[in-house]
Amino acid sequence: MDSPNERPKVLFVDDEASILKGFKLNFGRIFDLHTSVSGRDALQIADEQGPFEVIVSDFSMPLMNGAEFLERIREQDREVVTILLTGQADFGDVCAAVEKGGIFRLLAKPCHPDVLKKNIDQALEQYRLIRTEKELLEQTLGATLNVLSSLLSATKPKIYRR
Repeated sequence: MDSPNERPKVLFVDDEASILKGFKLNFGRIFDLHTSVSGRDALQIADEQGPFEVIVSDFSMPLMNGAEFLERIREQDREVVTILLTGQADFGDVCAAVEKGGIFRLLAKPCHPDVLKKNIDQALEQYRLIRTEKELLEQTLGATLNVLSSLLSATKPKIYRR
């Protein structure tokens, strides 16, 4: 996980340049902020510059909507926490996207910067919990294997040497 001195790595995806500019103005000093105007470009950014802790995407974008993008990003990175912004999507489509893509939060667009910041902070906390759980499981597995190895060497030295 990042050291406490590093800014959290966040990717914003929206096909409207003015919205991305607003993200940069509001959050550029708080986060290690990356932006993209399309899901396709964002997949490349995630591949080349990731991993990201949080990804925020607009729902309504040409070629690949935000839900499709976030679903694909979760296939690449199971730990990333995702937020979907929507202003005009069909409720059924959005509900299906949230369920299928493992989306952490669904926010209405336009979203006040304070509300978005609060939700990103909560997403970052979720990311930290995911990372901590993964590290704890890895440590537990490692310790368990060491104990089993020690038991095997003590009780069955011939088998252990093989």
